[in-house]
Amino acid sequence: NEIDSLNPEIVENLVKRELRNIILSLLISTPMSGTDLVKILYTRFKVFISPGMLYPTLHGLEKNGLLKYEYKLKNKVYSVQEKEQAGLLLKKHARVNSLLSEFLVSE
Repeated sequence: NEIDSLNPEIVENLVKRELRNIILSLLISTPMSGTDLVKILYTRFKVFISPGMLYPTLHGLEKNGLLKYEYKLKNKVYSVQEKEQAGLLLKKHARVNSLLSEFLVSE
């Protein structure tokens, strides 16, 4: 895994800063509970996201109309409500990140 070879502090800072977009990206394809999201974020990025950071982010996305949830076996399972809108938002964000990355590594 390429993530393992990167500076863990930099990875953690970026994951936490981009948490909203990472969550949207994960939930576009697969509805998940908060617990599932914590596990996947740790598996993919080796970053532990506390419930105190995760749930306010989920609630903010829900409040903005991007997420919805339903109860399944005592858990809230979150999914993207407006997939087209979320996809567009993520594409725009990725473009800005790409331009920023080009700037950071240019001579």
